[in-house]
Amino acid sequence: MWDFQMHFYVIAKSASERLFSIFDKELKPTIFLLGFLKKQSNNVQLVCDEPDEFDFKSTDFQDVPLLAEQLAVLSEDKKIILGDPNSRIQQADTVTDDAFREAILKVIQSKNYIRDKISFVSKSALINGYSVYVILELDRNTYDKYYSLTRDKIESYIRVDRSLLESAIKLFLKTCYETLLKANPGEDLSGAFDNSEELLRKSGEHFTYTISFAAHTFGQNNLFESLNVISSLRYEGEGTLGGLIIAAKQHSNISITVELSQPVDLSEYRKIRKLLQTVGQSSSIISDGHQVFGLGEIIGHYNNKEESLFVISFLEHYHWLITHDGQPLMRCKYGIPGLVKEGIDRDRFHDICKRIFSITKAQINKLLEVAMAATQQKHGALLVISSGAKEEAERLKNQSFSIRPIPLTSQNVLSFSSIDGAVLIDEQCVCHAIGVILDGQASIYGDASRGSRYNSAIRYVEFVKESSPCLVIVVSEDGMVDIIPNLRPQIRRSLIDEHIKKLSEIFDQETPDRKNFFKAYHFFEENAFYLSEHDCTVINIQRKILEEKFKTGGGLNTIRPDLSPSPEMNDTYYIK
Repeated sequence: MWDFQMHFYVIAKSASERLFSIFDKELKPTIFLLGFLKKQSNNVQLVCDEPDEFDFKSTDFQDVPLLAEQLAVLSEDKKIILGDPNSRIQQADTVTDDAFREAILKVIQSKNYIRDKISFVSKSALINGYSVYVILELDRNTYDKYYSLTRDKIESYIRVDRSLLESAIKLFLKTCYETLLKANPGEDLSGAFDNSEELLRKSGEHFTYTISFAAHTFGQNNLFESLNVISSLRYEGEGTLGGLIIAAKQHSNISITVELSQPVDLSEYRKIRKLLQTVGQSSSIISDGHQVFGLGEIIGHYNNKEESLFVISFLEHYHWLITHDGQPLMRCKYGIPGLVKEGIDRDRFHDICKRIFSITKAQINKLLEVAMAATQQKHGALLVISSGAKEEAERLKNQSFSIRPIPLTSQNVLSFSSIDGAVLIDEQCVCHAIGVILDGQASIYGDASRGSRYNSAIRYVEFVKESSPCLVIVVSEDGMVDIIPNLRPQIRRSLIDEHIKKLSEIFDQETPDRKNFFKAYHFFEENAFYLSEHDCTVINIQRKILEEKFKTGGGLNTIRPDLSPSPEMNDTYYIK
């Protein structure tokens, strides 16, 4: 479609990986370009796509223009009557482009049920006669595990984002679209996609507009900036704690117990910080996202389908959390927004326990019950499940409260985890010590962006894994829950063998198909962890020879690094 098409694709793909890995590495973003020729011409392809490993053929999209025409007729936006002629032209263009995007999605979604992907399409940019769209795809299972609001419009015409992730997706695709509008997009390898952190901040800012709009203040105040500044201020040496409720002043589920004579603008940061000092456990500051009216509390039964009441919790210095009906929507630490991985995946917990301990399903369910209860600890918790809990309690007796063994239950786990340190239990759910200060050595798996609980758990598991297999549940103060070790899912060994066979069949062809090669090789890139040293050797040799053959066909070629075996991989990761 244009000379620097492949260059643009590589830049956008790299940018998507940088941005969405910040949210969750399992989102596994992929990028595709799709172009439709505006006017039919001889010897010119009507539909073009990039790259070759796209799961679809160009012919899959040949009926999109016809489908788009049908969808445009049914568009709700066409019912809005605009007086200005220029606005009507712009409206018609928007309806046409939206219909094209919807038609593209319908084609992709027809296969997504077997691909486990969720797809998003950018606005189109006209390049050399082609309407060019950027398609972003994410892992559906990972995307769906994060809580999201349901309404994408307020008062039927104001479009809002339903989650931080949705804000990031829209801004990323907008950046792609704006970059495509420039002359020779892709020629300059620097620019729009350089700063993932800035795009992340903008995503947080955009999503908090949803919160303000819910209270009908319509962005009169930059709520994201206000919350960051307020959370960063100290009062007489103390960090910011307390809560802020965002809702309309007359909301039926809000009771104002102390009303200010004159509302205080939320941008008067020091006044708001001082007022937070008066908040108790049962009260919060009441605000509509623009002004603060006083102190109050949530009353009655809130209908969460309204999505009109939100709670901001200030957890510690420069750290705050947005929740809706108790569900976390976004956390922000030192000005950087992020998602909250809340709760425990039951299937993953069963899988990991089964592989670490020799225990029954009933015993795993008992452990899961107390682990789920521990996640309700407001100030965070550490729960250590160890096959050598008795011996570990003795070894660590000088840095813990060693107790006479008693069953741990969903009732007493909150009491035991309310003090600093870990709760130590065995695989039979019997508690041997509380307030345990875990030891260990520095680990390459530590994460400086995470708190002390998480990193102490990492060090401890690495330290004792040979002598006493264990599993640690880490509950962070912002609701994030981690299971350590977070073992990768098991896969069938036969699946790897099948794909190696497919690659060999392509290798043996006199004229190997580039698109089929990319599809086959993509599996190995996605599942590199599970490959043995012999697998890597075979795949690397065949890939290099095939890439040399593809060079003779001309065009831009991607240089792929050699696959190498993971030192963590062993036969326990194969389903027997």
